[in-house]
Amino acid sequence: MKSYFKRFISAAAVLFLISTLFVPVYAADTDGLETAIVAAKSKINVPDEYSKFTSDISDETSSSGAVYYNLNWTTEDDSKEIQISVSSYGDIISYSQYDRSASDEDQKELPRLSVEDVKNTAYNYAIGLNPSWAEQLPFDKVDCGQIGIDSRNATAYIRRYVNGVSFYGSIGVSVDVRDGSITNYWANWSYPGELEDPAGAISASDAAAKFEEYNTPELVYVNDYDYENKTVTAKLVYKTDGEASEIDAITGEKYERTYSYSGSAGGSGGGSANSDAATAEESSEIQLTEEELANLGEVEALLNEAELRTKAEEPDALGLSGAEYSGISYRRYTNNFDAEQKYRAYLDYTFRDGENEYGARITMDAETGEILGFYRGYDYSLTADDAALTVEEGRGVAEDYMSAYYSKYSLIKIEEPGEDAVRYNPYQRYVFYRYTDGIRNEDNYVMVTVDLCGGGIVSLYENWDYNTVYESSQPVIDAARADELFAQEENISLEYIKPDYGKNEYKLVYSLDNPRNYISAVSGAFTDSNGEEYVETPAQGVTVTNDIAGHYAEEQIKTLLYYNVLGLEDGAESFRPDDIITKRELASFVASLRRKSYVPVASGVDSLESSGIAEEGELESDDPAKREDGVKYIINALGYKEVAMLEGIYTTPFLDEAEISQGYIGYVALAKGMNIISGDENSRFNPQEGLTRADAAIMIYNYLVN
Repeated sequence: MKSYFKRFISAAAVLFLISTLFVPVYAADTDGLETAIVAAKSKINVPDEYSKFTSDISDETSSSGAVYYNLNWTTEDDSKEIQISVSSYGDIISYSQYDRSASDEDQKELPRLSVEDVKNTAYNYAIGLNPSWAEQLPFDKVDCGQIGIDSRNATAYIRRYVNGVSFYGSIGVSVDVRDGSITNYWANWSYPGELEDPAGAISASDAAAKFEEYNTPELVYVNDYDYENKTVTAKLVYKTDGEASEIDAITGEKYERTYSYSGSAGGSGGGSANSDAATAEESSEIQLTEEELANLGEVEALLNEAELRTKAEEPDALGLSGAEYSGISYRRYTNNFDAEQKYRAYLDYTFRDGENEYGARITMDAETGEILGFYRGYDYSLTADDAALTVEEGRGVAEDYMSAYYSKYSLIKIEEPGEDAVRYNPYQRYVFYRYTDGIRNEDNYVMVTVDLCGGGIVSLYENWDYNTVYESSQPVIDAARADELFAQEENISLEYIKPDYGKNEYKLVYSLDNPRNYISAVSGAFTDSNGEEYVETPAQGVTVTNDIAGHYAEEQIKTLLYYNVLGLEDGAESFRPDDIITKRELASFVASLRRKSYVPVASGVDSLESSGIAEEGELESDDPAKREDGVKYIINALGYKEVAMLEGIYTTPFLDEAEISQGYIGYVALAKGMNIISGDENSRFNPQEGLTRADAAIMIYNYLVN
């Protein structure tokens, strides 16, 4: 690790690092990454509990004039995450914080902030992060839609103005309307060079005359990307409010954009490179954690841009000699099934053929330089008749490349395509499957597409799992037995299929019933496409209950069973509506309000108690539940326990209120207010009576419909 990596960085160093961030940064740049970490932590608090750290680097200078450092902190258990993106100008481009352990249930609650509150909160937050942006972000251009109870968050959008003219890009800030906290922030903000002067523009009236079918033209800037010279020009144009036709504001001619994509990396900053240096004065000391230092060392060990280009371009196996190099990005690659995370590098190129342009991208292992993927645009004007190579000759091209450059070539075998194999015009796809013990792995493969006109590789895609445990290669049943199982009459069906979706033609066939078209060679049982044993799933609404027909709660019980709010324990055929429900069963019923689906008693007491529905130890036995227990469990499931426990503020309309146990009156009052309960014909709640399973279902039903 380089000697300049210091655990502590003084305020003076922060000023220096931020002020020098604008220096062009290229692949595997640890200087820029370290500076970005300092800039982020000087403006946004990253608590110590976020101890794990990773980063990505994206060079977007050709599209937006900046390099982006995407920083990610997580807690040790990965339950919480902070993401901050910093540009090479020291601007905070995005910020988000996630807590996967937090409840996402939608509780009914009125917002505490007005639209103006949201606009002020969002604006002050954005300007607080990047003060130099203030002159380009007039407050009267902040917009926020209506706020309602359907969403906890409201987003304010701040438009950018340069030279008094609306400029490409904006800022979005999401605010929690209950507590005013920031839940998400992003900026789409480019760094233009010299801009056309609005003083030289034709008048709005002259522009309007050129739009015979439009009026109300708006003077705006739009970015024009020159990939050949790697420049960005913000064109001053008049934009219509109809079909987005545009007029060159300087010449008065119709303007048509020439770029095909924005090239934004999620936004970029504005202002001078050292514009926010003053912010750092508030921080006397920035500490880089062990994780951050380790990540710097990890990035330092990656191959640099020149080394990766050499491996990609020499020898010219992918035909890049005629392409223009555009740029590189580094990103940490995560496979959900592999513990190890590695960096990948993405090299971008452009092919030019007359007026046509084709983008290309190479995916590489950033540590070894191995090519893991490749894609270049197709020429859709070509047809299969233009092919100069046969399918077999194309296969030779694919195998020659894979045998020479693919490190796992010994583990794969090519599929055999025939001369009539389906192809995309003259582009033929060849699939190399992974084999283990001579058996093909359907889900691990490499696809290589060959241009049968020019004979080159136009794409390579790898789908590969590295940490795979294989079942025994010795089957318990043989192929003949499997054939017998498949051929059972109940496992096939007669149907018409449509072989070619482009033609109005059909074919009558027999086919295996889906998903009963896989059989385990180990157990002989039918499985799904993932090898999981197939279990017949009953259709919704056909839960067998033989004792609710004609019952006063029949409608409520059937509805809750249909939508899986309630269910039957395994093997049960009766709902037993008139039985007194046990506290464990009641907790199981009520847990659906938290989990959004039925929670069987068999799932365990710990699961039910952890939901906060019952007190610890309360569900250890099969004690019967009373009616007052029913409302208590429901109110607890809804998260109102503390409110219900407030003393001296509740009363109810029930004549038997005195019979309600101490500590329960708040629950009963809240339940009455929510129309969960109503009382009997004598205005009594009967709190001490046993709660039947039917009445427990009615309470839950009443909450859901009211």
